[in-house]
Amino acid sequence: MKKRTLSCLLVLAMLLSLSAFASAETPTNAARSGVVRLVESFLSDGEVDSVNLSTAFFVGKEGDAVQYLVTNYHCVSEYLANGKGAAYEYRDAYAEKHSGQYRLNIFYDSEKTEEVYVVDSDEGQDIALLKLDHPTEERIALALQVPDNSMVGDTIYTVGFPGAADDYMTSTSSWGPEDAMVAKGTLGRLVTESATGTKWVQSSDMAASKGSSGSPILTEDGMVIGVVSQASEDHALYVNADISTVIAMLNRNHIAFDLAEDRMPQEEPTAEEPAEETTVETVSAAEATEVPGETEPASEEKTEEAPVEEAATETPEASETPAAEAAEESAEAETQAEAETTETPQEETAQEETPTEGEAPEEAAPEETADAETPAEEPAPSTGLPVWAYAAIAAAVIVIAALLIAQNGKKKKAAEAAAAAAAAAKAAEAAKKASPAPAPAPEKPLRPMVRSLADQHRNRKVQLGAEPVIAGRSPKCSIIYRDDTPGVSGTHCSVAWDAAKHTFIVKDLGSSYGTYLESGMRLEPNREYLLKPGESVYLGDKTNTLRMEVE
Repeated sequence: MKKRTLSCLLVLAMLLSLSAFASAETPTNAARSGVVRLVESFLSDGEVDSVNLSTAFFVGKEGDAVQYLVTNYHCVSEYLANGKGAAYEYRDAYAEKHSGQYRLNIFYDSEKTEEVYVVDSDEGQDIALLKLDHPTEERIALALQVPDNSMVGDTIYTVGFPGAADDYMTSTSSWGPEDAMVAKGTLGRLVTESATGTKWVQSSDMAASKGSSGSPILTEDGMVIGVVSQASEDHALYVNADISTVIAMLNRNHIAFDLAEDRMPQEEPTAEEPAEETTVETVSAAEATEVPGETEPASEEKTEEAPVEEAATETPEASETPAAEAAEESAEAETQAEAETTETPQEETAQEETPTEGEAPEEAAPEETADAETPAEEPAPSTGLPVWAYAAIAAAVIVIAALLIAQNGKKKKAAEAAAAAAAAAKAAEAAKKASPAPAPAPEKPLRPMVRSLADQHRNRKVQLGAEPVIAGRSPKCSIIYRDDTPGVSGTHCSVAWDAAKHTFIVKDLGSSYGTYLESGMRLEPNREYLLKPGESVYLGDKTNTLRMEVE
């Protein structure tokens, strides 16, 4: 019966351990509780006209309610460029007035949503910092880690809400944590732009698509090292914002957050230090106990000599002080001289032992000498340390003196080296001041270009000058499309260059089929839109794409 019960308990324990192992959550899966769906929506006369879907993730301290989020600048660019949430008036293609307004909302699921606002942003680094009205416990904060070159080649993960996943099939997605997609890739390299100092995390196999923008890029430990930002048209290269830009923005706004070391298990140096101190104390205690140990043989010798003297002098109890012993021994000697005729058992024993050894006259003299010298020799052990202890102290003093001399020599050499270095620095500074400063290299002017990706133009590019470049089917256009090109009007759109802001200005010229951003948002006619180098628009159809470039 006992064996059967024990077997049942073992099986139950195995099942519990297996279930615990199966339910264990990896750090990257746990990070899904830190991301949300971000929606930038445009309301026309109070009704939603268009939306732009992306991802955002929370930052903060572990265990605290969260309030701040990170995403890409381009995910909120329309919101920032058009009133930052305030209502404004605009005219449509028929010159009719309308009320427009952009809003930013995050979704915890398909029903629960909150409005967010932009606290800070950096267009060049493609980063934006968002804030809720009040902290929430609906999500958790993710920890940050600045990547370094030792991580190149490591596996990385993205966690977000790619639109491609929702577009592929109709699902019951609710935009909750369980709907966030985890994708795997490899950290290809870390890049710093020479002109701007902007840092990027590049990968060639990181799965991301429309809607993934703003997703965190994670290590296998679940630490955020970057933010999904942009990809080449053929998705052969992904260029993502380095998390160091986010850290700088958080510090600038005095927002508390966790770094990787804040989440890692902390070592306990305090537990090791006492152990080392205990070891030192144990050694010193052992050395201290050796001193009495060395003096013990001397006391034993005294103990062994005491009975001999007692037997010879007939004194059953020995005095502890050398002076008392000497007085007693001299008194006993006189007693022996006066009472030679009187025989006691002890005296007979002493007298019998003396002639049998045959050394009584020779031994008596040393005994009297020892008795006479005892008061001068025996006080030494009771008044100080043994000789070896004094020798050890002297050796320690010599060693300490040698170390101090050596240390002073090193300090002297270091001072001499520092003085020599200071003199060399002064000489170099004087030579630098004496020589004329080199003339600054002339700054290479930027060459803004518009490249047509249409098959009929074969990657033709047109340089922008003082006048904007016009694209359309009219012969007056700089980029001319064939008359049978679907979706392109006569004078479709214009592209200009703002040299002060280093941005492109795109305007739809009232085309019939519309001009669209990469996100699919249609440009309002005769309204200027700012694009960064590398961004694109298309005329009516994506086959008629124009890309903004700078050389």
